[in-house]
Amino acid sequence: MALQQLLETQKLAQQVAQSNSKGKPCPYCGGDAIPNYQRCKNCASPLSWVEGHPCKPGEEGRLTQSLAEDRKQAAEKEVEDNNRRYQEKISEKAAQQGCTKLIAVTGIVLTAALCLYAGGLSKNIGFFVATTIGILVLAVIFG
Repeated sequence: MALQQLLETQKLAQQVAQSNSKGKPCPYCGGDAIPNYQRCKNCASPLSWVEGHPCKPGEEGRLTQSLAEDRKQAAEKEVEDNNRRYQEKISEKAAQQGCTKLIAVTGIVLTAALCLYAGGLSKNIGFFVATTIGILVLAVIFG
């Protein structure tokens, strides 16, 4: 007999705890609906449940479609966010590689200009030849 009373007390305590917990809004009154209860605790209207969401009886199909659409939109947004992050990483890496290539080309152009100038060509001709070499190297690298 004592065990039976203990079980009933535990069950009652669980129901009270559930009734105090925040549930989804009732489709009739907007109050908190306790999950899987057949009636709203606030307005006593009949409830049906789909995936943990209350709805009016007979509207289960519409709610199922709405939840499926919400999941689809969330998945599409996640894919878009992942693509955006991926593109940002690619752009960042390309910018880093571009800077590295530009620094290398600048070094080549300066080296060519110094070699040509030191080899006895006039300053203007050396600069022209070095610039031409630099442009050709850029065309090959960024092609």
